[in-house]
Amino acid sequence: MSFSRREQILDLLRKNGVVLLKELEIRFPDVSSMTLRRDLEFFEKLGEVVRIRGGARYIKSVGSHDPEDVQYSLIRVRPL
Repeated sequence: MSFSRREQILDLLRKNGVVLLKELEIRFPDVSSMTLRRDLEFFEKLGEVVRIRGGARYIKSVGSHDPEDVQYSLIRVRPL
């Protein structure tokens, strides 16, 4: 069920700070990539994560609770 999967994804984010879509595809082989992306979007809308290239970063792991601050800092840190 999706609720259990989402709980597992959020747990991974809390433990690791970052989760990559490729990791989720391996962990949940019966779930489409689009569904996993929607799960990450769900957490982004809740303000739990900020989407990064290829995955998501748990907001509290970067030390900010303001998603706009986190997005700005990630853009400045990541090379294009």
